[in-house]
Amino acid sequence: MCQSAAGQESNSGKKIAVITGGARGIGRAIAQRHADEGARVVIADSRGDEARETASAIGRNAVGVDQSRNQWVRAMAKFVADEVEAADILVSGAAICSMGRLAEISEDQFDRQFNINVRGLVFASQAISGQMVAAGKGGKIMNSSSQAGSGRGASRRLLRHQGRRHQHHAKQGARGCAAG
Repeated sequence: MCQSAAGQESNSGKKIAVITGGARGIGRAIAQRHADEGARVVIADSRGDEARETASAIGRNAVGVDQSRNQWVRAMAKFVADEVEAADILVSGAAICSMGRLAEISEDQFDRQFNINVRGLVFASQAISGQMVAAGKGGKIMNSSSQAGSGRGASRRLLRHQGRRHQHHAKQGARGCAAG
């Protein structure tokens, strides 16, 4: 399940930021920004090796987690609370995009995309917000999603891009969860 990386620090008083999907790309940039601003960052990503590399590069913690599996998400939250400290910030950035055409996407591909992009976001928010409440300190949860779920012409754009309506639906689900 969860696997940790070195980078433990005793910086009491600093904010604890958990970044899902933080091993590379935008997630890594978000993690770096939080670290630059003094937060103790935990990189939570299904790419455990890349998460540890990113954590090592910014001097923080890493957890390998498959966000599509609720038991992994709960284990990630437990790791954060037990090994670091209750989180103050969650940035849910983990997401995938199946690039196949709607007519060709398999049930397994759809389920994986929905489980990571929507279920994973919900259960990560649930697990981390639970520890925020238990610690009595509140916090911030930021959910990110691509423009595919914006509804501002996204449907038309996706239809032009090989009929990838399933991507739009998963992103709309993520946006709905964030708004609720």
